[in-house]
Amino acid sequence: VDDLVGKLKHSEAERTQAAADATEEIHNLKTQKASSRLTSLQEDGKRLEKVLAEAREEGRRKEELAQALAGQVKELEGSVREREAQAAQLAAESNQNARARAWHADALSDRLKLAEEQLDKAAAREEELLNALEV
Repeated sequence: VDDLVGKLKHSEAERTQAAADATEEIHNLKTQKASSRLTSLQEDGKRLEKVLAEAREEGRRKEELAQALAGQVKELEGSVREREAQAAQLAAESNQNARARAWHADALSDRLKLAEEQLDKAAAREEELLNALEV
């Protein structure tokens, strides 16, 4: 009987040890799985940080480009306003020159009419004098 009790105790101790070993193995597997998952999540986090850094850099470059383009647009707007002012000034000068030429042409026309009238009078006077000489 003592031998049977000893065998039972030994058998129970083996089962207890096997259960403890199995529990430890399960714990080790869970820890290993959690560690593997944690490593995977850390790698995912590093990749996401890299993508985020690239996105930030791209955003910064786009912001710089937008600012440069805004500066160029302002310069072009200023240039357009300057050219519009020059065109308006040239148009005003051209109008003024056209008015001056028209006034000058009118004055020349008046002088030409006066000269023609004087020429007609001189021709008539010459005719009178020739007629007077013939008589």
